[in-house]
Amino acid sequence: MKKYLQATLLACAISGFAAASESGEHTGPQLQSRVMLGIGYGRFENPLHDGDDTMLKLLPRWQFYYGKFYAENLDLGLNLYQHGAFALDLTTKQSFDALLVRQKGLKPALLRGLLGSNLPIPSPFGVSLDTMLTPQQRHFSYLGGLTAYYQTEQWQLKSALHQDISQVHHGHEWLNEISFQQQLNADLGVQLGVGWRRLSSDYSNYYFAVKPQDSKGQLYLYAPGEGAIRFFKVAAGATLTPQLSLVVNWNRQFLPELYARNYFFHTRIQDTWFTGFLYQF
Repeated sequence: MKKYLQATLLACAISGFAAASESGEHTGPQLQSRVMLGIGYGRFENPLHDGDDTMLKLLPRWQFYYGKFYAENLDLGLNLYQHGAFALDLTTKQSFDALLVRQKGLKPALLRGLLGSNLPIPSPFGVSLDTMLTPQQRHFSYLGGLTAYYQTEQWQLKSALHQDISQVHHGHEWLNEISFQQQLNADLGVQLGVGWRRLSSDYSNYYFAVKPQDSKGQLYLYAPGEGAIRFFKVAAGATLTPQLSLVVNWNRQFLPELYARNYFFHTRIQDTWFTGFLYQF
């Protein structure tokens, strides 16, 4: 069950392979909805030491709009103000940072990282380092806040400030993103995006610190504090029929250098990609 839940969350984390966000454009009283399913092949690459990548074959996506309210996958929004190209929305969103430090691979990752470092690790005589490590599970969190958009036919500027409302880490995230989309012809379109997410100390330390409860005797402690994760996105889609499209999506994020000192990661670059067919019901 846990495996399928993780796969579903991974699927929801992939954005951009379908249509771009249409926040603020659906203001009619009628209900509008779209349910889509991506079928193909992709991968969520695991940055942990000896971590297993997750294969992506089915990617569900759903969108619902009613008046100023909308729901896209696990995210909700309510348009508060709109004037011309500018819009301000009340929004909630699912945080997916727990996927980077999945519980199953965190202990071997920390063990591998510490053994490969030059740190003097104190350990009682006759006790293996493996038995001293007790990394705790990092839970998913849900965020709520405000999102501002400035959107033209091809460009979108987005700035969002969200606070943890799930009582998991009590931190906040500030996201800024600029994206460009171009319809090359009637059936082919591309989308590019670049941005960064600044995580507060509480947020960053919850997921990426080595905390006292992560080892017996506090063998190694590290708290990175506030950090910024940079990212870019590339997506393309070709319409084959009114209901079927060929899609390609690639997301890359760059973890800050200070996260390397927690010794979880063998790389600070994390890629997620998917290519296949998108069917709209």
